[in-house]
Formats: sequence, structure tokens, C-alpha cells
Amino acid sequence: IPPAGHPRANQGREASDIPDDSVHRSETHINIDTSVDPDDNDSLQHALGSPQRGRGCRERTQRVMYQPMTAEYTTTNRQLGHTALLGVANITYRGNKYHLFNRKITVAPGETPGVRQQFSDGVINLGLDSIEQEIETMSDKDIEEHITGLIMIHQYTLKKGLELYGDKAEKATVKEFTQIHDMDTYTPMDASKLTREQKTKALSSLLFLTKKRDGRIKARQCAVGSKQRTFEGYNKADGSSPTISTDGLLISAAIDGHENRSVLCLDIPGAFLNADNDEFVLMCLRGKMAETMVKVDPSIYRKYVVTGRNGVPHLYVKLNKALYGLLKAALLFYKKLVGELKSMGFVLNKYDPCVANRIVNGSQQTVCWHVDDLKVSHVDPEVNESFAKDIMKIYGNKVTINRGDIHDYLGIDFDFSHANETKISMIKYL
Repeated sequence: IPPAGHPRANQGREASDIPDDSVHRSETHINIDTSVDPDDNDSLQHALGSPQRGRGCRERTQRVMYQPMTAEYTTTNRQLGHTALLGVANITYRGNKYHLFNRKITVAPGETPGVRQQFSDGVINLGLDSIEQEIETMSDKDIEEHITGLIMIHQYTLKKGLELYGDKAEKATVKEFTQIHDMDTYTPMDASKLTREQKTKALSSLLFLTKKRDGRIKARQCAVGSKQRTFEGYNKADGSSPTISTDGLLISAAIDGHENRSVLCLDIPGAFLNADNDEFVLMCLRGKMAETMVKVDPSIYRKYVVTGRNGVPHLYVKLNKALYGLLKAALLFYKKLVGELKSMGFVLNKYDPCVANRIVNGSQQTVCWHVDDLKVSHVDPEVNESFAKDIMKIYGNKVTINRGDIHDYLGIDFDFSHANETKISMIKYL
């Protein structure tokens, strides 16, 4: 509103516009011209900045699944048959898994086809040296989407996952429930013998489906453990589990490279299901999850299925194992793993509870871990292989083992291929 005395201060004000009783009030009525016709719905909505209301008036945009990738550079006139990767050649591309390795790439779109240059080390390898054409930059929205897509993953509920992935999602779901059954995770309970309080305290169950970078569909069932926070005697500190510190991980990797150690990375599948639950916890499987559990073994679960008020099947189970989602699940597995490492002769580091060492054949062997992902190093590869065999005796033959000089561990790329050196990269997240 213009200040008093300004030429525009009285613009649009007429005596007829001011009510008769306004003389006795301190209010000032000013007619502000918005250039909007109140009878014109389109202009009114445009001025207000809100979509039109009503059936058929709202615009819907189709949801697009995000896939992290490098920008694919073509010349400004979009010449066919000649492309080069913009930025890092070895980055995650079109949803394929990122690897560090030496790779030949074309460095300039203007070069003769077939002329290529060898880039060694496979860490940065920027291919922008001789590109003369102007490169279009990403918008702020594209950058935000790219960063969010690299950090987050697409995961869907059982219903949505079945819609998107069909039979693949069905097979992944059955595989997850089969593993849970084989690990003796559940004991089915007779609903008629449970008290009202026990049914009220029973945790809900969720199942998520996600598409991995290699195209596989993975299912993961978990308990909704947040309800446990409302239980009497709950203390957050009682369920907190340590994980390796960033300093501890990087220092151990630097030592591995400096001492030319052989490095082995292991992933324990269904890790939490190997730890026994030390509390009485009930969980209720509803709908499709109850039906799938019956498919896994009808002779055990079918007779315990009851129908809820809305006709949805319910299956109450007691959790024998530390199912994902329980507030103490990570801590229970940590205690189990630490006990097994100590039985092998490892001693926990005083400064990091997820780093342990032992002396084998006169040299130090170090193992560090983040939940169920382990990194072990020793100058003798056979000592690491012996450790891997001991872990497989405990957790089965499905333990994933990564050997060699290059490892993708906890989202960080470690390259030990050069003597007395450790190369660390997270360029794929840029």
C-alpha cells in the first residue's frame, strides 16, 4: 500500500466505495485491482496459483520410475552413431551395477570412428578434454532428482509390487517366506487362546519389494517394531547396536593397502534371522502375507488362520528370531557375531566395537563389520579363506564372498590393485 501523500494513495478510492459508518471507524477500504474477472474461473485459478477443482478438471501426471545413470552426450546436432559418456565412464549406467575397472572410451565425438584412448586405474577418467561442443547443464530439478534417486531406492508394498512386477514379485515373496520358514522364525499361535491384550500388542507385519540394480526383484518382510516403544519398561539404549565408524573403516582400509594385505568381503544373508529373540513377541500376518505363509507349508500354518471382521485372513505367530523391524534385532545379531569372533580368537578394538584383530602366522588379521557386511584382511590370502570357511560353517553356504583387489563395500569403492596404496572412491554418488 503506497504511503500517505503518494500520488497513487487515493487511486481507486471513491466516496461511494466507503460505507457510511466508516467515518466512525479506523478501517481504510482500498480497492486493489487484480485484473482478474471473478466470473472467469480460468483467470481466477491462474491468479491464485491453484489447480481447478471438480471432477475431470485436475491434471494427472504419470509416475515415472527413476533410474540413476550418467548423462549420454551426443553432439549438439544429435549426430547418430557417435556417442560418448559424459563425466565418469565407469559410473552406474542405465541401472547396471557400478564397477571399477580399466576401460576404453572415445574421448572426442569429432574423432575418427574407432580411434580410442586407454584410461587406466578406472577411478575418475573424465572424458571432457577435447569436447568442443557446448554441453547442456542439468536443471536444479534434475540435479535434485538425480541425487535423491542415487541415495534412495524404489521399494513398494506387496500390493503395489505385485502390480508392477507380477510373477517375479510373487516368486520373490514366496522365496522370502520360505527362508523365514526354514530359519524357524515363526511359531504359529492359536488365536482363540490369546488374550485381548496379547492381540492388541501383536506387531503388524509389512513386506516390501524392490528392484535391485541387476534387475532382480527382492522381497523383505519386517515387523513394525515402533509399537514396542509404547511397552512398559522400554528404554531406547537397551536396543542400540554399534556400527563401524567412518574413521575406523577408512583407517583399516589404509592399513590394508600400506601392508599389501589380501582383502575379502562377506555378506551374510538373512543375518538377523540367525539370532534368537530373547523376548516374547507376537506378530500378526494379514491378508496376502497370511495366505503366502500357508502356501509355504499348509500342514503347519493352515489350521491357525482365522478370519477378521472384514473377512481378511489373520495369522498370529510368535517370533523366535530377530526379525527385521524389531527394535533389538540389530543388537541381538551383533552380540551373536561378537561371541563367534571371540571364539575364533579375535579381540575387539578398544576404540571401535566393530573392529577386531587377531594374530595368525605372526601377522595381524583384521575384521570390521557393519551389521552383516564384513571386511577381513591379512597378508596371506589363505588365512582369509580359512576365516570365510568358518563363517560359512555358522551361516551356511549362501554367504556371499567377494575376492580380488577391488571391492564395493558399504557403498564405497576400495581399490587395492597398486602396491602400498589404497584408492577410495564414491564418485558414483556425484
